[in-house]
Amino acid sequence: MILFLSITKIILCSGLLYAYYHFFLRNRRFHTYNRFYLLGALLISLLLPFLYIPANFLWQGRAPSVALRTLKVINVGGWEEPVTIYAGAKGWQQWFSAGNLFIAIYAAGLLFGLLALLHALYRIHLLKKQYPYERAGKIKLYHTTAPGTPFSFFSSIFWDDRIALAEEKGQQIFRHELFHVKEKHSLDVLLFEIACCCCWFNPFFHLMKKEVKAIHEFLADQYAADEDQRFAYAELLLMQAIQQKKLRLTTPFFHNQLKRRINMLTNIALIRRGGYISRLMALPFLFLLLSAFAVKLNHTFNGHLSSAKRLTVVIDAGHGGIFPGAHGDDNTLEKDITLRIAQKIQQQAADYNVNIVLTRNTDALVAGATDLKEDLDNRLAIASSHKADLFISIHVNAGFGNHRSSSGFDAVISAKQPQDASRQLASTLLNSLRSVYKANETILARETVRLLDKSLCPAVILECGYITNAADLQYIRENANQDKVALKILEGIVQYAQSQPAASNASMVTEQANPASTSAIAKPLPAQEPADSTARRKVEEEADYPGGNAGWVKYLIKSVHYPPAALKQNLQGSVVVEFIIDRQGKVSDVHAISGPEDLKAESIRVVKESGVWIPAKDHGRAVTSYKRQPITYKIS
Repeated sequence: MILFLSITKIILCSGLLYAYYHFFLRNRRFHTYNRFYLLGALLISLLLPFLYIPANFLWQGRAPSVALRTLKVINVGGWEEPVTIYAGAKGWQQWFSAGNLFIAIYAAGLLFGLLALLHALYRIHLLKKQYPYERAGKIKLYHTTAPGTPFSFFSSIFWDDRIALAEEKGQQIFRHELFHVKEKHSLDVLLFEIACCCCWFNPFFHLMKKEVKAIHEFLADQYAADEDQRFAYAELLLMQAIQQKKLRLTTPFFHNQLKRRINMLTNIALIRRGGYISRLMALPFLFLLLSAFAVKLNHTFNGHLSSAKRLTVVIDAGHGGIFPGAHGDDNTLEKDITLRIAQKIQQQAADYNVNIVLTRNTDALVAGATDLKEDLDNRLAIASSHKADLFISIHVNAGFGNHRSSSGFDAVISAKQPQDASRQLASTLLNSLRSVYKANETILARETVRLLDKSLCPAVILECGYITNAADLQYIRENANQDKVALKILEGIVQYAQSQPAASNASMVTEQANPASTSAIAKPLPAQEPADSTARRKVEEEADYPGGNAGWVKYLIKSVHYPPAALKQNLQGSVVVEFIIDRQGKVSDVHAISGPEDLKAESIRVVKESGVWIPAKDHGRAVTSYKRQPITYKIS
């Protein structure tokens, strides 16, 4: 389905570019501009649907820039790409599917086009073998009597010996073909032929190819005919316009766009028309296409929190003093790495409006502790005394035995405490860190981890790679990489904070030991909510899964299980799930609007269990919105 969507984008992009050419540029006298416009349109159509340009770098400060607001209006990054869930099939069944049929049809069209292209090249090769030639600089002039001549192909001109080269008519035709050679028009034709072979299904590429060939003739006619000989040259074209077979890749003199060629030569209105506005307006049109197809608006931090008071986060540098933690083969100690990362987080925190409190700033146990229990209790006491909103303990993992080669960042939460807030914090941190290093998908929930079990606020242990893995160790001990990790942890903190409802004036209220407390964040002030709570289908910023579209796709692929009943029936199909995400990012009203009944229940389940989202926004305020997700089930 992703391939099908890419093909759709290519066709749509090329169709829009060709439509602009057809209505504003076609049959105008600026032929060189039109030639390069069509060449550019071909390349843009092939590349633009696959480009990814994140737009979050445009957003600095509390309010988005004018450019970013404009992109929000025209951006169609939320293509709602379907996620395909595969289940295994046996034997011949795996070959009979819609996907394989699509591939077979495409391959047949590609093969036919390539064979036709090779046949045309072979016919030109036979002409070169059959007829003699003479050199004129870098140009080879072949003397032939073959049908379709005269024509040119790259640096070769195939001349019809029945046309006297010494006469004025012959000289005009020769200048025409010579211009094709000098301007390398054959390269344009060959490029379009290859594109039409690979994208034979795209009608707009074929139309562009036809137009480029016509423009080649307009340019060559303009070069061959002197200003005072336009009408005589047009008469020559008309008199010599006989039906004859043309080779596919060549630029023959007697081209079938005869009426347009004569019109270009003799129409005084076309000659005098400038068309500067139509050429200039192509630039904003290309900007719109770039914004629609390539720019993706990321829901990332803006450098400021929405709460009136700064968020207080306790960063705990794991181990220390007589407890060094794990060590690498080069005797690198875990306690040293965790302290450096914690210090770097604190150094950069001012830019993120986050108040960082370190449990330790030296290589010693916390607050003069004499044993491990006292040390851990002192760390928890620091978080409690500072009324911390979040608690993040930095560690480096170690693998033993069969797990010695384990790699990547991990996040651990308590299996005893309420997990929603801690799980979301862990997920947001991992998604942020994934942009700089491998981060594992699974969030680990463990029991009897004192720092997590006794924490009064959302708490996560962040394992920054494996010190026993050579690649992880090499990465995490580098000073520059520690800066990156610190930066991404801060970004994750801000992303987590912005995904929460607006806090009270006393900053964010954290979950206390009181069992009646059910939320890690206070409810937003009524004054900060929109006047209505109606779910919206059109918003400035769509609701987003923590970690963006990539994180959402990974979650679906990992979480969706092919229903056994559907598997027994060899049932395949697509289910479209629609759901609502409220202003707190909670999912509700999940229902399947289409698809096989046996596949709907699983699709609804996985969306319901997706956790807390980043809510949609309008004019900077969180709003309730609809979301739709296609899920395709395939047996492959």
